[in-house]
Amino acid sequence: FSFVPCITEGFPVILPHSLICFILLTDCGVPPTVMSSYCNLGQTTIGAVRQYACDDGYDMSGSGSIECLNTGEWSVPSFTCSGK
Repeated sequence: FSFVPCITEGFPVILPHSLICFILLTDCGVPPTVMSSYCNLGQTTIGAVRQYACDDGYDMSGSGSIECLNTGEWSVPSFTCSGK
């Protein structure tokens, strides 16, 4: 057998050459809803970053981005949108 390196979840793994290395793309699903805001369209797999914006008439306080974590869940939104 010859061996080829494969990266899975950040760790190198050695597999027989006859095997194909697949990276499982975990999907975080629909980003969480935050009152008076909306989220841009985009990827929902590990490492994806989504940006939120507040609805018209609202101001954002905090960071409006979240990330799809390797646990298959979105990071917790750390912002609020409050009326002007």
